[in-house]
Amino acid sequence: MKREILYNGVPVTMGSMDILFNISLPKYQQAFYKGELEHYTGLSPLDYFDTMYRFNFRFPFPDEENLPFGKIKGHENRYLPVLMERGEVFRDVRFDQGVKFINGRKKYFDNPNNGGEKIKLWITAQRLILKNDGKFVVGLVLVCPYCKCAYVVDTVQEIFYIARQIQENHFEKLPLARQKIFWQKVTVAIKYGNYLAI
Repeated sequence: MKREILYNGVPVTMGSMDILFNISLPKYQQAFYKGELEHYTGLSPLDYFDTMYRFNFRFPFPDEENLPFGKIKGHENRYLPVLMERGEVFRDVRFDQGVKFINGRKKYFDNPNNGGEKIKLWITAQRLILKNDGKFVVGLVLVCPYCKCAYVVDTVQEIFYIARQIQENHFEKLPLARQKIFWQKVTVAIKYGNYLAI
């Protein structure tokens, strides 16, 4: 099912089913509060904030922030590969077996994320979550590159831990200023989402 909306009177496809791969949450919020969104098909503009639907909004990639509403750079399934310490967040997580296709056949292998202190994950999306205390959290949707299982990180403490890990394992080790700026903006996007109130 396509997810479409009118943006300044023009139909825009935001995604399909619960995956809004053409629009980030910050960009959607900005357009909503400016009154630029109207109902087109299916849900109303306000419904996309309803946590019952579990919409996965495109991660706000820094190099897409100046693109027009509904426009993206690269593939709709874009992700950010990140390396992080297992820490408290993933200490007890047991990842599924890795899987790959060889000559059209599925082959399983031991998932490298189950050994060692560092793990590799993909940041793929953000999800608006309503907690039991009535507060909203902008959770991170992470995917294991080996087994393709998705994990939703939904507490502010865990989200800020991941931002710190990106700072330590990516930002601080990069030689070029433009690369540092990109990853710095990634950590800002992760943290900033959790200062917003709907």
